[in-house]
Amino acid sequence: MSFKRNRGRKTNRKNRDLCQVEDPNDVIVIEPPIDLTDSSDNEVTVIEPNQCVSDCRPMSSQNPDSDDDEIVLIEPNSGPSNVHRPQNPVENPVEILSHPINVPSSETPDAGRETDDLAVGNNDMTSGQTMEDSNDKRLKYLVKNARCMLEVEKKNLVEIKWDQDLIYYKQKAFSHGVIANGLMSKVELLDEWAKGASIDLLNQATIIKNQMIETILATQKECLEMERLIPIYTVYKSAQDLYAKTRSTELDREWGELRKRDIPVVKEHYAQLKTSIAEQKEQMIKVEDQKVMLERHGHPAARRISQWVINMGKYLNRMSEYLMCGTRHMDDLKVKPLVDRSKSHRRIIEGACLCSTFDGQARLSAGEKVNIIDSSNLFKWTVQKADGRKLSVWSFYIRITKATGQSSAGSAGAMRTTARGPATRRSRI
Repeated sequence: MSFKRNRGRKTNRKNRDLCQVEDPNDVIVIEPPIDLTDSSDNEVTVIEPNQCVSDCRPMSSQNPDSDDDEIVLIEPNSGPSNVHRPQNPVENPVEILSHPINVPSSETPDAGRETDDLAVGNNDMTSGQTMEDSNDKRLKYLVKNARCMLEVEKKNLVEIKWDQDLIYYKQKAFSHGVIANGLMSKVELLDEWAKGASIDLLNQATIIKNQMIETILATQKECLEMERLIPIYTVYKSAQDLYAKTRSTELDREWGELRKRDIPVVKEHYAQLKTSIAEQKEQMIKVEDQKVMLERHGHPAARRISQWVINMGKYLNRMSEYLMCGTRHMDDLKVKPLVDRSKSHRRIIEGACLCSTFDGQARLSAGEKVNIIDSSNLFKWTVQKADGRKLSVWSFYIRITKATGQSSAGSAGAMRTTARGPATRRSRI
């Protein structure tokens, strides 16, 4: 763009300073009442930086023969008060120059943003409603799944039989624990997913959650009852096994066949039996205390536990009698040599019962004196009480106190010299 300049007249220094533009991309917009064009409407004319005002005037005003040849430049950062400057810089001013600019006076730049957000669906109300619908769908599926799971687990929770063995109680306690843990995890998931759900679904979730909690509490109660029963049954089973082993050993022992080298083994056996009986008595005291506590709390197996305690007492009493009989026979071995035991006591008259036993309705007490009538059978002797009643008892239970022509030494087991046969009758508790 060329400017006409009067060579005879010097350019004003002030006008030269005005020609220095700070930002070449700055745009100046001039609004009415300044009329710089030939058009009669109020269009806005945009002037580029460093553009002369005279170039924007009508062709009639740009007369080269005019006396007023002074060039007037408008500084981008200065101008009249009615000049409107846009807030945001324009990247390409050429496009702005080709089209008129209409700046809205009553609307703000963010006026249409709310409408656009509603159309797209990004405002808070629409997003919250979408999240609510998603939570409802998820919670509805979870409630249906929890209801089905509760029905299945209720069928698996069969009634406990309190007359079974230890393996049964352990298996039931484990399965009940697995069911309770599964239902508890489902309850926690219901609490988590119920946040932000609708009221109807929240009520359904609360109902099914309460039902699951009731089932969990009932299952945990049964697990606790079985866990309390397991140690008691373990002690009872241990005492029962020890009694069966001791009874079989003592009743089948052949005292007439023992040799001197067997005596240390027999002594060690009775020492271990004495220790085992003492331990079982201590366990029985603890079981009795637990029995009283369970009876107070109404345990379903309280009656069965009471029967276990009674049987344990019988087992321990019988094992104590076996221990006493064995100790007495060991003393007899010291008094009478083993070789002479088979020849002693050919005519037995009197004896004493070492432990309580019975034959039918007749009963012998420990220490009661009897007369031995028939000792031909090495296992079973026929004895007569003081009241005249006759009993067939194990020879192991009878200690010889007096014999015709013999000293009162030896024991009932000394008569067992031949090979033994199977016993047909055993004493009961």
